[in-house]
Amino acid sequence: MGVIIILVRFLTLSFYCYMQPLIGNKPRIEFIDLAKGLCILLVVMLHCDVYESTAPLSRLRMPLYFVLSGLFFKTYGGIKNLVLKKTNKLLIPMLSFYLLGEIVFRLAVYIKPELFRVTDRGVFDLFTTGHIFNQPIWFLLALFWCNLLFFLISMMCKSEMWRILMIALMGTIGYQLGMREIRLPLFIDVAMTSLPLFCVGYYLKQTPLLYPNRYDRYNWCFALFFGFIATIGVFVPSCGLNMFFQNRLSGGLLTYVFSVASVLCILYICKIIKRIPGISYVGRYSVIILVLHEIIRRPVEVAFWYCLGRDFEYTAWGTFIVIMLINIACIPICCRYIPWLVAQKDIIKTA
Repeated sequence: MGVIIILVRFLTLSFYCYMQPLIGNKPRIEFIDLAKGLCILLVVMLHCDVYESTAPLSRLRMPLYFVLSGLFFKTYGGIKNLVLKKTNKLLIPMLSFYLLGEIVFRLAVYIKPELFRVTDRGVFDLFTTGHIFNQPIWFLLALFWCNLLFFLISMMCKSEMWRILMIALMGTIGYQLGMREIRLPLFIDVAMTSLPLFCVGYYLKQTPLLYPNRYDRYNWCFALFFGFIATIGVFVPSCGLNMFFQNRLSGGLLTYVFSVASVLCILYICKIIKRIPGISYVGRYSVIILVLHEIIRRPVEVAFWYCLGRDFEYTAWGTFIVIMLINIACIPICCRYIPWLVAQKDIIKTA
């Protein structure tokens, strides 16, 4: 028993020493990492078919990411620096893992064509149909457009009222495009639909939410209040959200209301809890999980099918657990050897 304890301590210390140069000393808002961790776990679980894309969870998963992104929006001193910064953090990881996904897909199809039945037809599908092998990376591209659109609207509209009206108009156009099944290239229509959620995050930054404050004693009250509103949405028929395939908010404005309520409920709960070690760690490196998990999922899922059969009750959960273990193991490797491709370091220098 003593040998096992010594071995565990040695492995823990070794991992800490390995990760310390990567983590650095930059202070973080812990409950935000927890919220991001919960969000990316929901994303991976959905793609593993652990749960169906039900309305309550669909109104939380991606809206939470867009709201969190709006929380940390910066102008970086001008449009040039903004574009370069978001190219480093969003476009480079997206393009890198888009190409990696295409390579994996082509090799798999060449080796065993019947393994993967997807609509991917060529490397330029990203610019045409939007159906790509590594699907989750659509979010990074949509988020890039959100940052750019929000910056441009903010520059044009100095008045807060006009800014909000312009963003509401942009969201309405995106919503109408989705309802009419009109797709714009490179997920610009999805970015337009998501812009109001991004804006909510931006204005939340101006509240005391992010930091300790005198209202924290009421966090459970806030969580219960917003949770109650979000629960009402469960009973509203046809009030779901599908931002990738259809860019559709089937409940219109109500979907935004219930989505924001769901997000605020989770944020206040996370602020109360502050930190759950494994989930917070995953949340800190959620970009790595986002770009990698779908590429890993395909072969893992096929392996489970071959070993246990497609109808085995726990295939989805087994796939999810294996994928997360592989992803967590990949985090320190990616941070150390390809940090520029996973948004940990900048390739393009900015002022």
